Amino acid sequence: MKSDTIKRKIKQYIAETHGEIKPIWLQEINDLCDLKTIIDQLKNDISTDGVFCIDRYKQKKINPSLEMLNKILPKYNSMLNDLNLTPKQFSKLKIDDEEENDDFIKWLTSDKDNN
Repeated sequence: MKSDTIKRKIKQYIAETHGEIKPIWLQEINDLCDLKTIIDQLKNDISTDGVFCIDRYKQKKINPSLEMLNKILPKYNSMLNDLNLTPKQFSKLKIDDEEENDDFIKWLTSDKDNN
C-alpha cells in the first residue's frame, strides 16, 4: 500500500476521532509512514539475506538489518500508541472497501508483536 494512501487514511481517522488534525500531528503521521516504509525494506532485506550473513573475514555475523529493525520497532510502536492507532482503535475505522481495510490494518500493525 502506498505511503500517500496510508497518510490519507490516518488523517481521515484522526479527523473523525478528534474533529480536527492538529499541525503537530502531521509531522508524526509522516514520520510514522516513513518508519513503516523502512521497516518493510528491512524485513525484505532480512528475508533475502537471512538472519546471519558472512562478513569479509568469512565469519557469521547477525544481519545489520535485523539490528536496525530491533532499534526501530520500539519507536514505531510508541508512535502508534501516541496517535491511538492500536488494533483496538482500528475497529472504528470507516473505510469503504473491507478488504482494503483489512490490508491497511495488517500493513500498519504487522510488526506490533515482533519486538
